Order: sequence, then structure tokens, then C-alpha cells
Amino acid sequence: MTDENMIIKHIPKKEGIPGWFWAVLTFFVMVFVAFWVAGAGVIYILKEAQASLGHVSSEDIRFEEVAVDGEGDRKIVLIPVKGLIMDSGGDSWGRMDLVKEVSNKLKKAQADEKVVAVILQVDSPGGGVTASDILANRVKDFRKSGKVIAVSMEDIATSGAYYISAPSDYIIAHPTTITGSIGVLMQGFNLEVLLEKIGVQNVIFKSGSMKDIFSPTRDITEEEKKLIQDIVDFMFRRFISVVSQGRNLPTESIEAIADARIFTSDEALRLGLIDDIGYIEDAIDKVKELADVREAKIVRYKKESTLSELFLMKMDDINPVSKITNSNLLELNGYGGFRFLYLWKADL
Repeated sequence: MTDENMIIKHIPKKEGIPGWFWAVLTFFVMVFVAFWVAGAGVIYILKEAQASLGHVSSEDIRFEEVAVDGEGDRKIVLIPVKGLIMDSGGDSWGRMDLVKEVSNKLKKAQADEKVVAVILQVDSPGGGVTASDILANRVKDFRKSGKVIAVSMEDIATSGAYYISAPSDYIIAHPTTITGSIGVLMQGFNLEVLLEKIGVQNVIFKSGSMKDIFSPTRDITEEEKKLIQDIVDFMFRRFISVVSQGRNLPTESIEAIADARIFTSDEALRLGLIDDIGYIEDAIDKVKELADVREAKIVRYKKESTLSELFLMKMDDINPVSKITNSNLLELNGYGGFRFLYLWKADL
């Protein structure tokens, strides 16, 4: 074949994805899968280990003492009470709810002979009726030991937070504190009309007429309203009694202001709901006076983290969604459903 008869066409090569790209992509996918499998394996091992040893109980929790200020052989312990007051039981990873944590810290302070006083730094809108009552009882028990227990109210100390404060020896509030809201709350939703509009029907079999009381799929009956209101009134009378005994005030004077209204610190002082207005330094000076000590070391209790908690904290750092799931949802799920609350809800 001659050059004249040969027609040579130059067909350009199609540009494709280079091989090195696929190699790098495969490498990163394999690394991701390896880390995912390793993480799942660690979680499985930790769960199996804790399953064999049993759940971490409140008695297994240890607190490390951290000095904050002051000096001397005697000690004053600062215990924060912040957020919703609830008794969810914690979880198998060793994380505690607020009631368990505060209770265990009070127990530790009560057992330490060098501790002369405790200051609860309260910043909470309240919480569950039973959870608040448990903590109030812990405060009473601590007071019976002969040691001083005081409350330093911070931003908010309403409803259940005031309930746990009332039995203390002394209450001091910040100049900007909001407190009060003495009352009981029980709420729910009636979605019956909405469900009818979208064609959803509720089917239920029950053994008694009130078995599905507070069901969101039907209206509440007059008989059920009376039953719920009677329980609310019972919880309310208990609240009044705790405040009256704790503050050494006549029941009538508490009832006169117990319409769940909130108070500034000035109003609370005038009504006898608190003893003074000031700051944490003023609270420390007062408990020294009440405990009859001149010098004292100010300490906090820091919970020692378990292996599983350290792992979960690392996962929280890597995955922000995990952090929301591990902390906030525990708090929110504690109040999923219907329950009686000593809680101030400003959004109602």
C-alpha cells in the first residue's frame, strides 16, 4: 500500500477520569469503612463489658475534689443545680441525670467530716414533681446532719427549683434573679379535629373508661377533668406545705401569692421567699457565719469520666449530631408524654 492510497486520519483520544483519581477515592473509602467498623467494634466491646459487669450504678460514680478558692482545714462545697430537674435514671454509660448527680454530691459532702457547708447554685426553671420532691428531701436530710446548706439563686429559680430551695438554711438571690412560680402544671394536646380532617381514625381497646385518659385523639371528659384537677390540687397543697415549713411562713401567706406568678429578687425578699440579695461571695460569707468558721476551702466535685464516656465525648467532637443525641435528647425525652410538673414555662 502506497502513501498515496493510504488515508491516515488522526482521531483524538477521548479524555476520561484518570486512574489515579479512582485509586485515591478507593483508598479514602476503605479508610472510612475501616474507621466505621473500628468504632462500631469499640462500642460493641464497651457495651458487652458493661453488660457483663452490670450497669454503672450511682454508687460506682466517683467524684474528684477540685479546690476553687480559700484555705484551711474546713471545706465548703459548691454544687451546681442547672437545667431541668428530672430523675430519668441516667444511662448504662454512667451518665447521670440532675437528681442523681446532685444527690450523690450531697451524700459525699455529708460523709466528709471536713465539710461544714454546701451551697447549691440553682439555675433552673424546675422540672418533674417527683424529681423535685426527691431533691427537696435530700436537702432536708443534709440539713438534719447538722451541716449548713444554702442556696445561691442565679438567673432562674422557679417552680421545682424553688421547691428544692425552700427547705435549705438560707437563700440568697442575685439582683436579677427570677423566682417563684409556685404551682403545678399538667398539659397535653387534643388533635381530634385535625385527625378527622386528614382522615385518620384512632382504634383502641380498653378495660376502663379512663384507660386512655389524656389521649390526643379525643376530647377529655368532665369526669376526667375533675380527676386530673384533683391530682393537681393535691400536688399544689404539697408544694404549699414544703414552702411553708421550709420558710417558716403561715400557709395563708403562701397561698395568697401561689398563683404561679414569678417574682424579682426584690419582691421575693419582701415576701419572705428568700433571705437576702447578693452574689456567690456573699453566700460563702454567710455560710461561714452559720457554720461558725473563719476560714474554709471552697471546693467543687468533678465526676471522673468512665472509659465509655471518654469515647462518647470523642464521638461528640467528631459528629455534632451525636452530641445533640447524647445530651439534649436525654433531657427532652424525659418530658415526652404527660406528667405532672413543677415547672415554669414562659412559652405557654
